Amino acid sequence: MLQTCSLLWIGALPFAGLGQQKYFQHQSAVSGHTALQGISSVLTYYDLSPIDKLLSDSLACFHGGCTLILMQNGKVLLEKSYGSMSPDTSIPIASASKWLSAALLMTFVDEGKVSLSDSIGKYLRYLSGTKAAITIRQLFSHTSGFAAEIPIMRDTRLPMKHVVYAICQERLKYTPGTAFAYGGASMQIGGRIVEIVGGKAWEQLFQERIAQPLGMEHTTFYGAGVTPNPLVAGGAWSSARDYVRFLQMIANKGIWKGKRILSEKAIAEMMQNQAGAVPVLKQYQQSHAHYALVDKQQANYGIGVWRISAQSASLPFDMLIEVSSQGRMGFTPWYDVQRNLIGVLATYTPLKKIQATYRALKAMIRHAIPPIQQPFTIIPRTPLLSTATTLSKQSVVRKR
Repeated sequence: MLQTCSLLWIGALPFAGLGQQKYFQHQSAVSGHTALQGISSVLTYYDLSPIDKLLSDSLACFHGGCTLILMQNGKVLLEKSYGSMSPDTSIPIASASKWLSAALLMTFVDEGKVSLSDSIGKYLRYLSGTKAAITIRQLFSHTSGFAAEIPIMRDTRLPMKHVVYAICQERLKYTPGTAFAYGGASMQIGGRIVEIVGGKAWEQLFQERIAQPLGMEHTTFYGAGVTPNPLVAGGAWSSARDYVRFLQMIANKGIWKGKRILSEKAIAEMMQNQAGAVPVLKQYQQSHAHYALVDKQQANYGIGVWRISAQSASLPFDMLIEVSSQGRMGFTPWYDVQRNLIGVLATYTPLKKIQATYRALKAMIRHAIPPIQQPFTIIPRTPLLSTATTLSKQSVVRKR
């Protein structure tokens, strides 16, 4: 059964010259769900009915259903739930946790208490040699040299301090900074450094600095129970509405309801290619990754986020199109910078099962909502390889 949570379809009206009927959409409190606080109602002429039909027809693919929220320029374009899901249903979000964790780290970078260029030996005094020289940037961009998955990182009984010490005893799989292996072990080390700098447990710091200021009442790293070792790269629980608040802050360059959560510089750092054009070592990374990037041979990753961009070997920058942090159980938040569009598809369904639906969904969104600006230009940290897509000079627009 299809359940409408916060969207009322008023009907179809013909518009001269448009060649099709466009649907008025009006954000409304339906089925007892309240509208997003701080977000205005909106009327728009985007035809999103094919998206509604796609998710309705694909409901059997989703375990328990799903919720989709789309926002542009601070206005809700669509908020709808299917099956037993609601916009406030808190579920495990797996790797979508990485974006939240990166934001927490960047609050300390903003305060000057830590730098992405700091070596981890500065905080973990038991390290020496190559391991001590690994940077915090490398931890959060999966280029640290550690294997992506080290079993003890998921031990919920031990304190994070002890878990990280054990991780650091593992042999490096490659020279730090020379390759990319997507996973969670290195970010767990980074989480411990955040605890050291912040002087508190990870969850407490996250609540004080990210969740509470953004009003994310359904978001926590204790969703599966209180633990001294929350999984930094994949242990958060959240809801569609909560994560949309976080994405609004990202799209607003660090500001939420007039309050600065992160600096504009921090947002830019998160979305920059921090990994560089290094090769992807699939044998050392988790078996799942972002659907659009899983077959890529070169890294394109920021601080806690995947990047989709058009690249050129002849130009000193790449063109950022989208950033996202997709989880292996289907929870997918993204920010389309071309359209100034943020979106969350909330579900708890294995990614492989819904991958075809998700690909179709993103294609429909891009067809229905045209770009409103050229992609942002981001200066890469390392030269892009010659295999990158060639862009004509006429297509390049300078960053505003």
